[in-house]
Amino acid sequence: MSYVSKWIPFVLIAACSGGTTENNTVVEPGQSKCERDDASDPATAATFAVGEAVTGYVCPLEDEDWFKLSVPAGSALFGIELALSAPLSPVELSYALWSSNAAGTPDIVVAQPPSTGIGIGQALNYTHCVAPGEYFLVVRDSGNDAEDFRHPYTMTTVTKPDPDTHEPNPAAATATVTAIGTPQTGYVACRGDEDWYSVDVADGQLLSIQLASPIATYQPTIRVFDAAGELLVEEINPSGSVQATAINRYQVLPGAGAYSIVVSDDDNENADPNVPYTLTVNLVTDTDPNEPNNHPDEATPLSPSATTCGANFGSSFSTTGTIGSPGDDDWFVLPLNGCTNGIIEATVELQTAGRPAMEQWDIAANVQATVTLVKGHTPSPCAADGDCTSLQAACEEPLECAGLFETCLNDGLCAGATVCLPEGVCGANQTQRRYLCPPRLAECMPSNTAPQPNRARLSAPIRGESVVYLRVGDFQSNGAAPDVPYTFTVRVRQDPDTNEGNNLYTNEIQNPLPIRAHQSLAVDVPVHDCTVGDCCDGTNNITGNIGYEFDLDWYHYTHPCPGTDCTVRVNYQVGAGPVDLVMNIFFGDNLWFTAFDIDEQPMQAAISGALGGTTAGDSCFYAFNGHGNDYYILARDLNSLYPDEENIRPESKDWDSDQTYSFCVEKVSNTCSVPPCSTGMLGCDSP
Repeated sequence: MSYVSKWIPFVLIAACSGGTTENNTVVEPGQSKCERDDASDPATAATFAVGEAVTGYVCPLEDEDWFKLSVPAGSALFGIELALSAPLSPVELSYALWSSNAAGTPDIVVAQPPSTGIGIGQALNYTHCVAPGEYFLVVRDSGNDAEDFRHPYTMTTVTKPDPDTHEPNPAAATATVTAIGTPQTGYVACRGDEDWYSVDVADGQLLSIQLASPIATYQPTIRVFDAAGELLVEEINPSGSVQATAINRYQVLPGAGAYSIVVSDDDNENADPNVPYTLTVNLVTDTDPNEPNNHPDEATPLSPSATTCGANFGSSFSTTGTIGSPGDDDWFVLPLNGCTNGIIEATVELQTAGRPAMEQWDIAANVQATVTLVKGHTPSPCAADGDCTSLQAACEEPLECAGLFETCLNDGLCAGATVCLPEGVCGANQTQRRYLCPPRLAECMPSNTAPQPNRARLSAPIRGESVVYLRVGDFQSNGAAPDVPYTFTVRVRQDPDTNEGNNLYTNEIQNPLPIRAHQSLAVDVPVHDCTVGDCCDGTNNITGNIGYEFDLDWYHYTHPCPGTDCTVRVNYQVGAGPVDLVMNIFFGDNLWFTAFDIDEQPMQAAISGALGGTTAGDSCFYAFNGHGNDYYILARDLNSLYPDEENIRPESKDWDSDQTYSFCVEKVSNTCSVPPCSTGMLGCDSP
């Protein structure tokens, strides 16, 4: 358990004049002059007893104070405290412990302070693991470029046995066999001390690790490695020097086999031989029937064969699982056939109903159910996950990554899902939804009031993919609920809206809305000329659906009377359902009219009506000679443009592929009709 590192050789210089001697340095009072005594190199090193306080000066420049000491049999720890009499000093104290070779000269450095611990006037206090034997110890300024003839240093050393009865266990080959379920006491007793424990895990078992320690002078850390030495887990208490450690970690493992659990300091620079830790390891039955499915290569099939998108939602594919540990991602795969214009819906919900309200709040704060839709990006071939940090899709701004999670990396490429799919192409996140844990305000919420269900639901378009992947986990990947099952359901169907895709699909609505990018995909619709008998009669309507979340349906019609003004009417019908349908009319990219206003409701009644007309009471709606040639209609859910989490009802971003709307555009007069446009309302001569 020794700690060996390199040491830069010291440069010795000739002595200069001096006066009064104190220990190994000669100082002339009131003068910045000093000279070495006979202990300035290994050949003249002073012998001292461990435990004896030694005082000296770092003076002159490049001064080195050499000592000889012995670590007795039975001792494994060497502790040293080194400090100046005042912190206001130019000296950066440092030391090195050298082993002694057969010739009685310094051999190699076996202990020294970390570079991060050295500073101007900084006191040092470290413990090192060393073997019994003879050593040289040298004290100096870290850079050999400072001196201090005013402030002496004091050095105290100690040797003692290692209190850790499991030593030596510094590597996998000498690891202590873990006693399952029994607390084991150990010490991170010296710089670089790593305590390795081994555990054999069977199929269907979770690893449960608890590490407890009082406040110590290091940062307690747990790491888990597989048999190949790959790091699987790291948990750190970065406040170990001011706060007691209580790490409680569940971990889903890749499979049965031998694993190593390592307890250490976070960077192996600090230790505390006086404060023990307690490690408790348990093996827990994994109740997730789909494990291992932590990667697309192991994805759980939701269907034994390719699923065809029918005219309606068919049977749901349903399964159960658990978020067994931080970072536990459960992957599912759904093969598809003929879904050229489809819709997928997926819902994951933690089954917390029936548990006490406070427990449900604790679960909601710890784990937020999340589901992510991942599709293959054919232009991005891969052989390993590392190939898929970015995709072969160039970008300068997020909108150029539309449909790929709208993330443009600094290298000018769209971000990938960092997974290589079994098909040999990189995965791309398309959309992700998570449970939003509301704040629990004790002053206004009864203790028996449970939070909203811990549920995440997504819906998204399918555009001809032969396979899609879905990932279920905790939103921040730092929570776990191994004893709380979730249900996961998925269903697909054809989108009845034959006008899709008439929008730019994005994971979230962009703010501000990129109107022109959407309008470039708008579907052309006719303007019927009712002045010659081609009127809207209900049989020639354009029909659509808000079939998935954030579905924006864009339509385009051309100016029905170019170069002049005429009166236009938009007839509309909306079926009953959860979508709070709004129709906005634009000239160019300027919002102009709203066909009808509506308040958000859980369910809307069917409505019908018209925007514009030629009789009293009709609204004044027209085509203006100064508008240009292009008009656009946007059909959307009321709240689809406001997806922020502070929305009063964020769940009201509604969609329903069975709730239809229809509309028809017609020219009803070749002039600015009277009425309604000549009674003080907005007239045709004004845009």
